[in-house]
Amino acid sequence: MIFHNSCILAIAALASSDAFFIPQSSSTRAISNTAAKSSAKSIEITLYSKEEADQLQTKNQLISSLSTELEYRNEDVNALIAELQRLQAVQESIEKDAEIASSAIQTLERDLAEEVAKHESDIVRMSQLLKEKEDHITQLNTASDESRAAIGDLEIQLAKNREEMLQVEASSAEKAGSLERVQSELAGLRSQYESKLNALEDLAEKVAKYESENVRLSQ
Repeated sequence: MIFHNSCILAIAALASSDAFFIPQSSSTRAISNTAAKSSAKSIEITLYSKEEADQLQTKNQLISSLSTELEYRNEDVNALIAELQRLQAVQESIEKDAEIASSAIQTLERDLAEEVAKHESDIVRMSQLLKEKEDHITQLNTASDESRAAIGDLEIQLAKNREEMLQVEASSAEKAGSLERVQSELAGLRSQYESKLNALEDLAEKVAKYESENVRLSQ
């Protein structure tokens, strides 16, 4: 393409110069010179338009890349929302188990009062069992508080992430000329999401451990 354009320019230059001489009348020469100048100007406009088209294509490609990155961020946010919903369900399950365990303790206390006179030798054993149940309730309440705090932190972080994504989307046109800086910002967001996902996995393992322990004690 460059060679083709160069050839056209060379022909136009020869046509407009005295070196490219063909015997002709003065009026014919004037018309030929005018046509050559018009052709050269048309070629310049075509080349200039092509350069603008290339720049526009580059900008469109950059905007398309940014749109793709924003779609990835949306997928990450959707994953965080799903994980948040799962943790809320776990939170509700823990609270329900705590209520069941509390009701079981009350039942044990009533049974203990009824059986004290009949089973003096079992008082120490039942008291120890009651103590273990109370400790377990304390652990469940602690886990519930930690889960609630973690969910609150995730909700705050999720709101911040949404705000950041809106800001990135609003300024994507301005960042079209600075792809390297935009990629750095997106990489930072990706790192934050990965850190949050790792934290969610750790929290999920902890909750699963408490659920397993609760099932064991309930049996």
